[in-house]
Amino acid sequence: MKDQPFDPRDHEAFVREIDPLAYESAVASLPRGTIPRRRGMTWRENLADEMRAIGIGSVLQYEVTFPRVIAALVAGATADQTGNTVTVTATAHGLSSAVAGADFYFPGSPSIPAGWYANLQRPTVNSLTFINPVSQTVSSESVNSGAAFTGNAVIGSISIPPLTASGQVIADVFRSGGTTAASKQVQWNHGGSLIMKPPASTASPFVRSQNSFANVGATNKQVGYATIDGTATTGSGVYLGTVDTSVASLLEFIGSVSAAADFLLVYSAHVVVFP
Repeated sequence: MKDQPFDPRDHEAFVREIDPLAYESAVASLPRGTIPRRRGMTWRENLADEMRAIGIGSVLQYEVTFPRVIAALVAGATADQTGNTVTVTATAHGLSSAVAGADFYFPGSPSIPAGWYANLQRPTVNSLTFINPVSQTVSSESVNSGAAFTGNAVIGSISIPPLTASGQVIADVFRSGGTTAASKQVQWNHGGSLIMKPPASTASPFVRSQNSFANVGATNKQVGYATIDGTATTGSGVYLGTVDTSVASLLEFIGSVSAAADFLLVYSAHVVVFP
């Protein structure tokens, strides 16, 4: 660096790989212009460890679009389709104009599979429409075998990266729905088992819910709880899990409506992971 008009360490950076077991002590004495990296790790793995060390969570998005609507509809609902447009006739279905443009969970008819469909519209109090990517002609098919839909629908899922024995996962959701006494419920299943479930909303459906589970001293021992608009609650109880989180695990976001003529509207949702 002699006779240089500047110190190259002010303009360049050098990567030094360090034994992970000696990393924390080594980074405290690295020379200027050196970027530390744990030996044997990819850049992504090293970044995850850095975020974990300084307490920064990573935000994960569900690979779906929002808003999303689950509707119980009513008994005796029928579906017709012309081209790509499906029309559901359901007398006094209970959906409001707030659902316009949302993705919609259709519970299925003989020719239209159950699943999520785009561009829900509510032309009248007795009908709704959505878009089926499969063009076909359908005439007056029974929806959900003639019954109102009160089962669970998976709104979205996320692969949770491996967690440490003190790792934590936070699931945030903004939701609304109809104003009847029917329960508009959301919950999260982790590795196939219930881990977070806030109280259902009913006649006051506008809710922000922050739900969390954490490993408790081991990577296969979890406890989950919920808050509603900042107020701590255990919903139907504290939930315990035994999922192996030393490897990636699946978190499913699920919704349901308990009775006919009401709906659940999820505006947005995301997950924050503290490994």
